[in-house]
Amino acid sequence: MAQAKAKTKAIVFRITEEDYARLESKTRASGARTLSEFARSKVLRAVSEPSLVEVGRRMEELEAAVQQLTEMFSRSQVMSAKHGD
Repeated sequence: MAQAKAKTKAIVFRITEEDYARLESKTRASGARTLSEFARSKVLRAVSEPSLVEVGRRMEELEAAVQQLTEMFSRSQVMSAKHGD
């Protein structure tokens, strides 16, 4: 069985009582053992996922590719009609 790495760094920030209560509720609903475990999992997931800027850039690339494919398809339809295919 792999041994877990020791956690040696801490992140500290203050939140309101209302935010804390929401975090406690979300922690219980998630099945996490502790609020720290829940918060750690959310933070680490957030830093490993692409940013909104990256997602936007990828969407623009996909839109350009779809546009290019649409134009190619339209040209092939015109060529087929001209040749009686």
